[in-house]
Formats: sequence, structure tokens, C-alpha cells
Amino acid sequence: MVTAFKGAQDAQLKELVTGGDMVTLRGDLRELESRLDRRIDAVIGELTLIKWMLGLLLGGVTAIILKTFFT
Repeated sequence: MVTAFKGAQDAQLKELVTGGDMVTLRGDLRELESRLDRRIDAVIGELTLIKWMLGLLLGGVTAIILKTFFT
């Protein structure tokens, strides 16, 4: 019974999906991937900037604290 169900399901899937559909789907997926890559690159750039700003801020606060205690 399981093999009959699997055979019927495979036949239905073959009718639903054609070669042209797969080509279109692949193109859409490539386009989506390239858009996501661009957005991820932008986010990584912003995070790098935030890391540098946080480092400079912590350095400045540390300098002020050290100046307060050692002068």
C-alpha cells in the first residue's frame, strides 16, 4: 500500500512541476540569494563601524578614569 501511495504521489509531482518551472525557480532563488548577500554585506559593514565606535568610546572612558585616579 505504501509503494502504491508513493508511486501515485510521484506521478502527481511530475505533472505539477515542469522543467521550465524549475529553471524559473532556480533563477528566482539566485536573485534572492544575491539580494540577501548585499543586505548581509551592508549589515556586516554597519556592525564593523559600531565595533570601532564602541572601542573608541571605551578607550576614551578608560582614559578619563585613569586620569582621574592617577593625577
